[in-house]
Amino acid sequence: MHDRDAGQGDRTMTPEVSVIIPVFNRERTLGPCLDSVLNQTFRDYEVVLVDNGSSDGTLRIVRRFQKRHGNLICLSEPRRGPGAARRTGELASRGEILLMTDSDCIVPGDWIARMAAPIREGKAVAVQGLKKAACRNYWTARIENEEHGRSRRRSIDGKVGLLDTANFAIRRSVLEEVGFTSPDAYYVNDTELDVRLRLKGHLPLLIEVYVAHHHPESALAFFRKIVLRGELNMMLMKSYTFDPALFDVPDWKNHLAFCMGLAGDLVRLDAGFPYHLVEGIGWRLGLFYAYLFKDKLI
Repeated sequence: MHDRDAGQGDRTMTPEVSVIIPVFNRERTLGPCLDSVLNQTFRDYEVVLVDNGSSDGTLRIVRRFQKRHGNLICLSEPRRGPGAARRTGELASRGEILLMTDSDCIVPGDWIARMAAPIREGKAVAVQGLKKAACRNYWTARIENEEHGRSRRRSIDGKVGLLDTANFAIRRSVLEEVGFTSPDAYYVNDTELDVRLRLKGHLPLLIEVYVAHHHPESALAFFRKIVLRGELNMMLMKSYTFDPALFDVPDWKNHLAFCMGLAGDLVRLDAGFPYHLVEGIGWRLGLFYAYLFKDKLI
């Protein structure tokens, strides 16, 4: 039973919702993140923050917020990666519904209420929200647009690539059924969890709830991130034997379409050419490198 009228500092009753936030060296973004997460219209919740061995001022910020918010729990562990930190938070949490976000996100005041509603009402077992760029420039605006398009495609075709733990909710019993976040999946821990959800027949419900997120703001930062993503996704595909029911496995037709699209962008002097060039080459470099030299992810 939940005491739905209890104050946020009352830990005598089990909260209905647990918000899980892994953090590592986020003194620049953690304050606004916690300020948004700890000021919600929904009241019956706890926030479980897992520090992954921060060496900056992250913990000082956490302690400042704990003085004002009794429902903020902070756990500390050596740096083992975001997947391991998220798993630690999942295991320590007490809520029937688990919400996940990142320490560089800012959530709206009705975030918990809106993300948890479909699960509380029995309309879904998992819910996926969207991200908007916290700082808008050429790169962040195009990353945002690409992510929104991919999320909507994946919500229809059922392939892996929808789940993003920057803005995600799931019923605890379903997470227990498929297994908690893998500590070995590192930056693609959400994608690997997405695979296990699909194998059990669960497709998250995509809803139009947005959190502000700090996307890479330069070509170089985006290139580095997309290369790593390509590498880890290829290792994940190897782990699940390139199952076409789960993945859009790239083939020669995909690569040819990319080259033809770039040529068309160049001829038209399309403003999207720099983005498509960096994204397409970075992704494929990561894929090819992992295909040749890396083993399975898990």
